[in-house]
Amino acid sequence: MVLVVLVAGNLSPVWAQNANAGSGLQLWTQSPQILVVPPQITDFERYASTVDQPLVHIAFPAISVDLGPHVSLGLTPRGLTSFNAPGNLKALAVELQLSQSLPSTRGNQVSQSHSVSTLLDFDELSTFKALFNALAVSGMPQPPFSEAKAVVRMMSKSGMHVELTAEQGGRTRCVITTDADSVAFSIDADSARKWADAFTEARRVLDAAWDSRT
Repeated sequence: MVLVVLVAGNLSPVWAQNANAGSGLQLWTQSPQILVVPPQITDFERYASTVDQPLVHIAFPAISVDLGPHVSLGLTPRGLTSFNAPGNLKALAVELQLSQSLPSTRGNQVSQSHSVSTLLDFDELSTFKALFNALAVSGMPQPPFSEAKAVVRMMSKSGMHVELTAEQGGRTRCVITTDADSVAFSIDADSARKWADAFTEARRVLDAAWDSRT
């Protein structure tokens, strides 16, 4: 997992593209700085990709949280075991599903909906819990320069991006993005605590499952 705190200024986005097979990977930027993040997969996905071996996929009861108007969070703890030893857990993860339904602005328009879904490894749960717990307790970190604006960015192993920006009144703008879609919403201390509690409960379920393995 990558966690970055940036002070927003005149930074331009960094881009990467693949050229033809003969030239290999080519990088082009609108800025002299280049950040290349190698692709990663979760330990759960790595074990699930085992070939020539039947695996048992276990889904525990989902943890559902209402984060406010039109935004809901679901965390489903998951486990993987061998077909020949179904009681011996080999990998643990949580499936995160975040959905948002936006009301239509005009009477003849259909309401918009957005959703993101990804896997978080067992060891990533503590990091997400700590992040939202800190938002609930102390809010966004204050930049060391009075005229600067701080943006907190974090990326999970599965490639999900989280971006946090301070808003007026102690609220935080949260944008969570995957390759498929993105969800943007505002959270306060109470909703940040709901996030932290949901990750705590998911971790508790997986801890209990791991402790009871045969």
